[in-house]
Amino acid sequence: MKRVLKLFVLMGFQSLLWSQHTFSIVAIDSLTGEIGSAGATCLDTVLLKGGVGALLISDIVPGIGAIHTQAWWNPENQKAARKRMELGETPGKIIRWLVENDDSTDNHSISERQYGIVCVVNGKLLSAAFTGEENMPEASHITGPGYSIQGNILLGRAVLEDMELAFLSAKGSLADRLMAAMKGAKRPGADSRCLAAGVSSLSAFLRVANPGDTRSDYGQLALDINIPAVSPGTDPIDALQKAYDIRKNH
Repeated sequence: MKRVLKLFVLMGFQSLLWSQHTFSIVAIDSLTGEIGSAGATCLDTVLLKGGVGALLISDIVPGIGAIHTQAWWNPENQKAARKRMELGETPGKIIRWLVENDDSTDNHSISERQYGIVCVVNGKLLSAAFTGEENMPEASHITGPGYSIQGNILLGRAVLEDMELAFLSAKGSLADRLMAAMKGAKRPGADSRCLAAGVSSLSAFLRVANPGDTRSDYGQLALDINIPAVSPGTDPIDALQKAYDIRKNH
């Protein structure tokens, strides 16, 4: 009996390891060619692969596009999406492929996945998103020219709507606008599991790739800020803003 219980606990931990409920944005600057990615989650960083926090979902292909793979995160799906992006497929086509070819070896299905993708294809800024019907509510997405905003287990759809409003209203660089989007989301319980703690989330990140960047792993992009964890009562979006301000002013 103890062995069975131990196995059950281990399986539960592994499921948490690969789950990634979050709110996020991917976007492209049509003038500079910069590609950006930002997001946050209330999932405890110790339960995430490598302790990287919300950053786990982010994948940027400099000069081409970005994809966020969230809800029940699967590394094989993320790798496949990147490969198809590198082949020049449109966001919509990549989404359709992911829906039809979901890797279910993690015992989860496409109905539990969420994706947000932006790409430059033949000089055009394209975006697409997908939210499976079994994502925990509130789960939704918003797309526009060159951006995609998505989230699940949210306090409400207003989290995403306020992210979009802040992103579109902000002035400055792509990084400035992505940071504004994250601040737009900030409220107690943006990720609803963090409501009792009085914060929006537990970890957050902001990444921007220049067209000339040759590597996309963490720390290799023009801007790569990750807040994998914070002390109790501290909102990681505030910590992200502080880190961004320091980077911007030096």
